[in-house]
Amino acid sequence: MFNDTYNTKAIILDRQSFREKDLRVIVFTEKFGKKEYIARGAKKPGAKISGHVEPITLASLMVASGKNLDYVATSQGDNFFADIKSDLNKVKLAGRVINLVNSLSKEGEDHGAETFCLLNDFLVFLDNNNIREIDYFLYFTLKFIKILGYAPDSEKDNIGDLKISLDLIKTLKFILENDFKKINQLFLKASEEAKLKYAVQTLLANVVGEYGIKLNK
Repeated sequence: MFNDTYNTKAIILDRQSFREKDLRVIVFTEKFGKKEYIARGAKKPGAKISGHVEPITLASLMVASGKNLDYVATSQGDNFFADIKSDLNKVKLAGRVINLVNSLSKEGEDHGAETFCLLNDFLVFLDNNNIREIDYFLYFTLKFIKILGYAPDSEKDNIGDLKISLDLIKTLKFILENDFKKINQLFLKASEEAKLKYAVQTLLANVVGEYGIKLNK
């Protein structure tokens, strides 16, 4: 029996060695936002829990409170996103998105449920669809920074040095209001995508500056 346990869905963001036989698992949970747990014995040969706490996995966790750190009592993988993991380009894209969420999320923040849904929706989309030669990371980033409170200001007519045109406003609104399957049907001219990229990168730079972090490429 475990004392002080709770259950939650979680997307595994990262895991690191912890002590001789354990792993420190960084997750984004459905109920509590970003959390760090210890997976005891996960480094032992043949440990069943290991495959259920690997990055880019949606898992159902039972978490038990420890003296200093909470630990994963049980983990059951609900979606291993097998198609993503079999495609190097998809792995790279998922990795960039997960790194963004991990870098810009802190424990205790109140945007957890929205971010969990956004990340899970993106991974499900990526797992079930062929990807085109478009910047999906750009679209995810725009949606994520809106959740963080850094959406484009409708009262301003510029983002950084970029003058906001009516077409750009329509594109930003379309991305923010639609799911990834619908966004996948969006076709932009090279000049339009360049303006969108500049706008999103400018907004992201504001978030990064506020958080005082450095994003990995």
